[in-house]
Amino acid sequence: MTFVVIDEDELVRERPKAIRRFLVPLAMKRAVACASAKTLVEGGRVFAAHDGQITGKEYRDWRFTSKHRNILCQYFELWKQTDIQRKWFLDRAYLTLFLTDRISRKSRELLSVHSDPNNSDPGPVQMFKKGPHLHVKFLEEPLPHAHFPMSMGYVDKVVHSAPELTRVLEEIVSLLSMEVIGRFEDVNK
Repeated sequence: MTFVVIDEDELVRERPKAIRRFLVPLAMKRAVACASAKTLVEGGRVFAAHDGQITGKEYRDWRFTSKHRNILCQYFELWKQTDIQRKWFLDRAYLTLFLTDRISRKSRELLSVHSDPNNSDPGPVQMFKKGPHLHVKFLEEPLPHAHFPMSMGYVDKVVHSAPELTRVLEEIVSLLSMEVIGRFEDVNK
């Protein structure tokens, strides 16, 4: 069974709007832009968020500013065609927060939330990775590669449809806005 499947019209017309909408709680601006990468990636289409100005050709370089000036956000989704004409499935959805050192102007990954709904790794890792899961990037190796599931016990429901996964991602974005970005804002007051 393939998870998170939508038709091509919905992918092109509605998915960028959904992405823009659920990322707003993180963003410094009132809106987040979302565009499709110009080239196919791994045979699929990528939708990635940005501040309105695309910096660099590579979608993995696109960022948008969070409510905290030292935290930049990256979000992208990779969609691939199914065997059914005009149907696409979500291969991966990745949200990463970067902490920027204003003096050195270097950014490092703080944390990321990934979802790989059609992951085929052996269990139990497969279940951890299918739904949204957290990676804490600023810790020492090997912990940045650990998968902390955020939908344990109901992952199949979460990856059943695009609207359900979007609803859960929206909750996670709100959580990150309060518990990560909000705490950085509190420290700087």
